[in-house]
Amino acid sequence: MEERSKLGRYEIRRTLGRGAMGVVYEGYDPKLGRKVAIKTILQGAAADPQTAQEYAERFTREAKAAARLSHPNIVQVYDFGLEEDVAYLVMEFVHGTELEEFFDQNERFDIEDATRLMTELLEALELAHEAGVVHRDIKPANIMVDSEGHAKLADFGVARVSDGHDASQAGTMVGTPAYMSPEQIQGQKVDRRTDLFSAGVVLYQFLTGQKPFQGGGVYTLARKILHEDPPAPSLLVQSISPEYDRVIAKALAKKPEDRYQTAKEFSEALNAVLKGRAPKAQKQAPRPKTEATEPPRADTRPPGEVAGTGFELEFWRSIKDSDDTDQLQLYLKKYPNGVYAELAQRKVARLLRMKEQARAEEEAKREAAEKAQREAAEQAQREAAEKARREAEDKARRAAEEKARLEAQAAAQRAAAARPPGAIGDGARREAEEAAMRQRAQAEAQARAQAQAQAKARPQAAPKPASALRVDPAVVKAARPSAATIAAPARKSSEALPGVIAILVLAAGGAAYFLLQPDAFVAVKAPAPPAAPAVNKPDPVAAKAAAEAAAAKAAADAAAAEQRAAAEAAAAKAEAEKAAAEKAAADKAASDRRAARSAAERAASEKAASSSRLAAERSAVEKAAIERAISGGIAPNPFDRLRR
Repeated sequence: MEERSKLGRYEIRRTLGRGAMGVVYEGYDPKLGRKVAIKTILQGAAADPQTAQEYAERFTREAKAAARLSHPNIVQVYDFGLEEDVAYLVMEFVHGTELEEFFDQNERFDIEDATRLMTELLEALELAHEAGVVHRDIKPANIMVDSEGHAKLADFGVARVSDGHDASQAGTMVGTPAYMSPEQIQGQKVDRRTDLFSAGVVLYQFLTGQKPFQGGGVYTLARKILHEDPPAPSLLVQSISPEYDRVIAKALAKKPEDRYQTAKEFSEALNAVLKGRAPKAQKQAPRPKTEATEPPRADTRPPGEVAGTGFELEFWRSIKDSDDTDQLQLYLKKYPNGVYAELAQRKVARLLRMKEQARAEEEAKREAAEKAQREAAEQAQREAAEKARREAEDKARRAAEEKARLEAQAAAQRAAAARPPGAIGDGARREAEEAAMRQRAQAEAQARAQAQAQAKARPQAAPKPASALRVDPAVVKAARPSAATIAAPARKSSEALPGVIAILVLAAGGAAYFLLQPDAFVAVKAPAPPAAPAVNKPDPVAAKAAAEAAAAKAAADAAAAEQRAAAEAAAAKAEAEKAAAEKAAADKAASDRRAARSAAERAASEKAASSSRLAAERSAVEKAAIERAISGGIAPNPFDRLRR
């Protein structure tokens, strides 16, 4: 629908709401200088001529119904018109909010406000009923709450007007299913008590925050309205008085004659409960003059079959936008030759195709997800293999580095052994002594631990005897070289060769003594302890443990002695090698000196020989010159010889 700036004499200010068939505008009446609401219907937007005609008739009925009514709790209708293909209704502009919006947002009213709003609604219905108008669509969406907190009843578009020209006769269902009375949902004749049933549904929502009848479809909802009673409000909200349960039960009675007969009676009962009084027992009032006098026709058929064309139309409206194939198939089952059967079949087929396509897409997505999962797993395996390979390479590299380090350490040790003994002898001896001391301390600690364990195991045993073995201090002192002896090679490494050789001999002798005298550490048996009484014999287990500890100590001492001997032997060998190297160096230096002396002597003799030859040659030349002078008669000049 294209945007308009005017409809008739009314200016359009802004859009208040929009639907499939029309728009509601905020307008302005320049003639009377007041703000109005303009409801429009675009007849060309209807799906078929029947729907367009139905909406046009609804507009006409609303205009006629509202023209009869003037009440502060009813939205006033000012004008009705038709411009081109747009029908419009000019109404009172209400500053407020629909009651349905409060319910949708779970906003709860206190009991006083709920009773006041229901009283205003019932007063509006009392006026309409007295004027012969049955609203037939009482629901929260048609009840406005203005800015001052008062109720305003709107939308008389489906109202039944008692003027002999009502288009909605028996067999037609109109209204909103969740708020319909049993007779209304069956398409039977309706009267004011239908509006009171719908008002009871609204009161139930005020009290509990939920509808009394709820269902997944029109058929289920109709079955509950016809055959089931809703839970009492006091069961859902404990603060509600049971007196309200009685009001609700009477308002929602299945039979019209069991309900409140007038809106005024309903309002009085509700206010009496609010004031703490039980509602008065009312006599059944005669039917109003505006209602049909014959009783409704009884029918035991299912609601769908009773409703006929009206029920079919309302059923189709409730499911035509649904994507639930079950509801559409239920419609086809109930109305196989209905007006919308072909459309329902096409929609079911389309929905089934869409579901099949959705299943195919879901299957494709699942396969893609599985493929992605497999690829991820393969990628993870590849990454794990690559990680294992890198770890293996790192391990091999570390092993190679460790091997290189060990080889370098061994080479350094060999180089250290090849260096002069004075530079490494003391360090090797100290390391050997420290290692021996550590082993001896470890053995002693192990022996002590074993002894303590035995003592704890036998707390009542006799005290352990002294160790049966001991080491002769004199032997140990004799076997262990003195510090001065060990340090001597280092201090005197620069002395003359004879001193070095003497030290090496002493060291070798000491080493030989340790190696060839194993009895140096022979354990000497300790004096036997005094005999104890028979009742206090030593514990054999403790004695055995002490003997084992002493033996372990002796073994540790022997191992330390062997290590010291090995260190001394290594030091002696290093000293011998150093002495041999120094002797070889001295011999080589002496040989070099002799060779140099011989070379100097040879050079001197060669120089003397050369001088002798030169002197002889000179003498021969002079002799030859004298001889030539004598033979020529020329006296030689004595200065010539001097010049030569």
